[in-house]
Amino acid sequence: MNASSDGSADGIEVVPLSTESLEQASALLAEYVHPDGYDEEQRRHCYSALERLLEFPSAQFVLARRADSFVGFAALAWYFSTTKGAPVLYVHDLFTRPKHRRTGVGRALLEYAADLARARGANRVQLNTDQDNRAARELYSAFGFTIIPGKQVYILLL
Repeated sequence: MNASSDGSADGIEVVPLSTESLEQASALLAEYVHPDGYDEEQRRHCYSALERLLEFPSAQFVLARRADSFVGFAALAWYFSTTKGAPVLYVHDLFTRPKHRRTGVGRALLEYAADLARARGANRVQLNTDQDNRAARELYSAFGFTIIPGKQVYILLL
């Protein structure tokens, strides 16, 4: 992995979620899910979700740490492209705390994901974002992601 995953790029270290970091990670996730503020029940829900994620074999959650604080995260999931015959790494969620935005946190998380995907022989790293999320779209474009014309995202909520 590059410097961002080893801990030196822009003072940002990218580390996998562990049982020891669940408490801080759940507060970070709650901040992402509830940007206008969250209560203890919502944070506990995030804690439980991350506990389950730790047991899920095809997904991982990585945290960006600057000094002694977690300042962002990426939720990553693997799937397989049958047409390319190779794994695909999907960045499901990417979040940087507001006061740490535009300081290299998002880029460090994307570098970690790209390095991980290359190391595992993936065909691509894929993600999506809301059309009105200009800051994220600028980050993804600057990193080298391209929009696939003519594609739309469909979901079936269960």
